[in-house]
Amino acid sequence: MIVIRTSHVGSFPLIYTHENIEKVLLDLYNIGLDVPPYPQLRSFIDIYLKPLESAGHLYNRNGYYYLVKDRVDNIPKTNVVIYEAEDTVNTIKKHNLLFKWIRAPITGVFTLASRIYVTDGDSRSLASTCLSNKE
Repeated sequence: MIVIRTSHVGSFPLIYTHENIEKVLLDLYNIGLDVPPYPQLRSFIDIYLKPLESAGHLYNRNGYYYLVKDRVDNIPKTNVVIYEAEDTVNTIKKHNLLFKWIRAPITGVFTLASRIYVTDGDSRSLASTCLSNKE
């Protein structure tokens, strides 16, 4: 027998708050989805690059992420927290939501690398990003 699980793309037009994460998960549970993603209420770029900024590997200026110069050649492995995932797990436990699985939506390394700038100039071309250096 083939079993089809139901899921959702993950993005919602709501402001990122813990309360909205909870609201989305309760709504997904109540409509019968059995494999929800953690709700995406921010851009993937912010979801995955903000933790690297918090760890001191990147800095943000006017909404653009830049690589910290003295770390270019020696970026240590960093454990990061994805707050949407943490909020999802906490909400599921709090409300005893019986989902089959939880799905983790991600974006690719090329997308992320294309949004990390290695130069402080005003250029926003791909040549100014981490994609410009194959290492």
